[in-house]
Parts: sequence; structure tokens; C-alpha cells
Amino acid sequence: MIAPIIGLVLFVLIVGGITMLLNQAEKVKYEKILTDVGDKIKISHPGVRCSTFGSGAKNSNYIFNRCDLYLTDDAAIIFGYTPLGQFKLLRSPIILTASQARYLRFSLLSTVIAPGKLNVNSFNNEVFIEFGEAGWRTTNVEIRMKGLSNEEKELITIIGKGVGSYRNLG
Repeated sequence: MIAPIIGLVLFVLIVGGITMLLNQAEKVKYEKILTDVGDKIKISHPGVRCSTFGSGAKNSNYIFNRCDLYLTDDAAIIFGYTPLGQFKLLRSPIILTASQARYLRFSLLSTVIAPGKLNVNSFNNEVFIEFGEAGWRTTNVEIRMKGLSNEEKELITIIGKGVGSYRNLG
């Protein structure tokens, strides 16, 4: 009777420990990126509500419902996470930029990619961003961010000019 309880407790402790180690590794990535880009950040918006959808190869790094958004003159840095009480299940950082050459030094720490589609005034005044390509080994990702200010949308607009099918319907 006690053996299944001990087994369940051990399983939860092992899974929790692995999750904590992975989270710590992502936190180190976040700190390295913020340390290097810190003086270029124009706007930071923690806790942005968002929804994501991925097609193609399934990649859990693109599944989150909150993110910390950092905007520079030429990039949007997205630190996605899923809140679990006071704990954050961190995802791999995403750097969206048309000038990828400037951010190649972060390619081992994050996904550095130009957005394929961008609409700053999508349905319900959300910001719609799409990047990647659906395939067996690649993932197409759609991110919808809610509650961004006009100033934040304007910076995202600048990032999107000259890439993919940029649209500003506002």
C-alpha cells in the first residue's frame, strides 16, 4: 500500500528536479541576452498575455501563454513562459528582427529569425506575428499578443518593415 505512494512521490520529485534544472538553464540564457542588449532596450513589457500555435515539427519551446517582451530599435525579444502559480515554466528565447546579422551572436542561446507575417492591428486589436516554416523538421509559429500599447506596436511595426508580408491595417 505504501510502495505506490513512495513511487509517485519519487516520480514527482524527479520530474520537478529536471524541470527546475531546465528552467535554470533558460534563466541563464535570458540573463546573458539582457546583459548584452540591456542598453539598447527601448521598452520592456513583462507579463504580456499571448497565445501561440505551431504547425509542422512539434517544438514545446513555442508553446506559452505569457511572455516578457523587450523592444529595441530593430528587434523584439520574447521570453515566453507558462505561469504555474508563482513558478514560471520558461521557454527558449525568440529574437524577431529583420537585421539578423546583428543578433547572430545569440543564435546558440535563442531563435533569431525574421518575422514572416506581421499585423499590429489584428483581430481584437492583437499583434499577430508569424515566423518559420511548417515541415517535418521545422516549425511554423503564430504568436498573438494582447494588450500592447500604441508605442509598442509602433516599434514592432518598424521591426516588421521589409520582411515577409508585413501589414499594418490600422
